[in-house]
Amino acid sequence: MLRSLSSSPRRTLLRRRYISVLAAVFAAVLAFFSPGAALAFDEVFDSGHVDAFYVTAPSGKLHLSMKEDITGSGVPRSGDDVALKVVEDAWSDATEAVPEIGQPTYFLPQTQDQRIIWPGWDTQPARDGGFDNVDLEFAEVSGPGSVYVFETSGFGDVKAVTDSGSMELTSGEVINQPIPAHRHVNWAFSEAGAYTMTVRAHSNGESSNAVTYTWEVGDSGDASTSGRAADSGGATTDQEAASTKQPADKSDAKASDTSGAATDEECTAGIIPQIKDDTVSPSEWRDADGATFYLSDKSSVNLPQEVGPVPAGQAWMIGSTQVEGVPWLGANTQSPSMRENIPGDVTWELVGFRGPGPMMVYSQGGLGKIVGDEWFRGNAEAVEGTYSIAPNTHVHPNWVFGAQGTYDVTIRQVAKTSEGKQIAGEATLHFVVGGDKPAEAFDNGHFDLGAAVNPNGGDCGNGAATGGASASESGSAAHAGSENGQSAQAQGTGGSLANTGTPIVPLGIGALGLGMLFLGLGIARLAVAKAAD
Repeated sequence: MLRSLSSSPRRTLLRRRYISVLAAVFAAVLAFFSPGAALAFDEVFDSGHVDAFYVTAPSGKLHLSMKEDITGSGVPRSGDDVALKVVEDAWSDATEAVPEIGQPTYFLPQTQDQRIIWPGWDTQPARDGGFDNVDLEFAEVSGPGSVYVFETSGFGDVKAVTDSGSMELTSGEVINQPIPAHRHVNWAFSEAGAYTMTVRAHSNGESSNAVTYTWEVGDSGDASTSGRAADSGGATTDQEAASTKQPADKSDAKASDTSGAATDEECTAGIIPQIKDDTVSPSEWRDADGATFYLSDKSSVNLPQEVGPVPAGQAWMIGSTQVEGVPWLGANTQSPSMRENIPGDVTWELVGFRGPGPMMVYSQGGLGKIVGDEWFRGNAEAVEGTYSIAPNTHVHPNWVFGAQGTYDVTIRQVAKTSEGKQIAGEATLHFVVGGDKPAEAFDNGHFDLGAAVNPNGGDCGNGAATGGASASESGSAAHAGSENGQSAQAQGTGGSLANTGTPIVPLGIGALGLGMLFLGLGIARLAVAKAAD
């Protein structure tokens, strides 16, 4: 009995030692399998389009989440299940020219760069619940450095977007979105590391749920400065942007692949241009041929310098940022049938133009610049412009018109299917500048020119009658475009797919980790045995 009593505390002590050693082993193995914070997220996005702050109104209640076009088209996310990765290539000295910043940063411009993440916000669905004017409150912002948020105007000027007027985004700041809109601004991070933002949406006296967003900026450790010494402007310099682009080869588009081209008078187009209308919820794809956009006096601007063939002075403009009372027309390669059938770029060509004055279409330039990449130009003497748009892309160029009146603009889209067959189609858009609004014209809100794809169609050539639609997308129409000018070669865009998967531990490393686990168990048992002796 005495022996039994004296041995019980000893066994208890041995058991505690065994459990302690075992817990230490498990902790070590867990740390081995958890090399970084990325493992805590379902996805890590390092490029592509994300509406980080997606405000909706299900059942009439204000709700905040995320929407992304990386793993699909308009994929909803909770927002706290995704890490937004700002890659080292985003490091740029462009923000040195912004007085309120004055230093290089990890810079995400408001116009899309295919190499890096493109975050924005969308409050359009909230209008279904009667929420038009929405405040985004950044209740808590934390990280190793400063976060800056600001907007670039159509003429290169920069301005703050916070209610306080500060470009630095700190805890308690509010960004007001006065009308339902899809919007992109500039983001900048001064240091590498992990940043978090806890955000709520407010409207009509109601508040949404809170979502904490995580940004992983730059590389960890010494690697975070590895790309800076050779940097000459980061993601936004024209020189570097040009190096990522390839000229759109029109000879290839028109002659190299004729295997799928249809030449008879009853040609069925493989590409059916359509307008994505975001003024309704859910969005609708409508026929593009004959679509009319009305530009009222709200589109009037004063150009500080000539822009292509459009002289300085009064002009009328659809800008790269949304303006109330002006139809906001973008470009889109994200329709379901296009994502399914077109793995590469879609080349846009201006093949027809008629109007009372000149027109210029171009991408927004970098900080302090008006023109980035030229898309199209048209006037009485010439029709010029070819521009290639990457897959799964949504972008807004600037459309500038030099006089009031009606413009007929015919745009041809050319692409190759997954089987390598060239297909094409075209549509004529009408822009009515000034005067009375035509019936059925689009005059306000967000629209994109895109296309449905009929993989059984072909390349009907300029000016040919076209028609037909894919099984999944209706909207075929007969398109008759007249070419009254000449085409010219332009620059295209390049891009790469985002990292959209949760990191996976390689098999060899996994086996090594299991070996460590069993070795640790053996050590634990040995330690207990020695203690027992």
